[in-house]
Amino acid sequence: MRRRRPDSSGKAPGCRERDQYESDEATGFEAKTVHRLLEVDPKTGGFKRGDDNPLDCDLLVLDEASMVDVMLMHALMKAVPDKAALLIVGDIDQLPSVGPGQVLADIISSGAVTVVRLTEVFRQAAQSHIITSAHRINQGFMPDLSSPGPESDFYFVQVDDPKAAVPRIIELVKTRIPKRRRRRRSCRCVPPAPCPHRGYAGKP
Repeated sequence: MRRRRPDSSGKAPGCRERDQYESDEATGFEAKTVHRLLEVDPKTGGFKRGDDNPLDCDLLVLDEASMVDVMLMHALMKAVPDKAALLIVGDIDQLPSVGPGQVLADIISSGAVTVVRLTEVFRQAAQSHIITSAHRINQGFMPDLSSPGPESDFYFVQVDDPKAAVPRIIELVKTRIPKRRRRRRSCRCVPPAPCPHRGYAGKP
């Protein structure tokens, strides 16, 4: 087993404090967002870390890399020292970054780096219909759209009339889903971008 070294860094482009604590406990290293790692300079709007002030690490782990856009990746790469190894972890099937580019997908398709794909669904993950459905879609198959069981986390609700879709979504979020879930958490629906269409359910 390799001894843990204080000059290794773990980081993600964005995560909640709870996830950061879990990462710290699991790895023994402090996890930071990219912006915090690169030390944002409020005066210039840039970063204090760069090719003239590189990071002090031998291994840098970039998690949730699908969220990183071109400009942020450029800034990060300038700050990685030549002696350091870079491990990029991410899922190209997730939504791309809000900023320009699809960095992770382009890196993988370039063939310039070694790529390892995780395709096996383990026992704990196999209990989630969201995960198994996502794997089926990636493999070109339709997900199981039959009526879910009481412990299911995947629901397919077909609504043909756009006018009926909005009240159905409100009913699901406010009533049906909280009743099925043991842990009641606050729920906010946030669209990834303003919808240019003015229909009842985002349709023209």
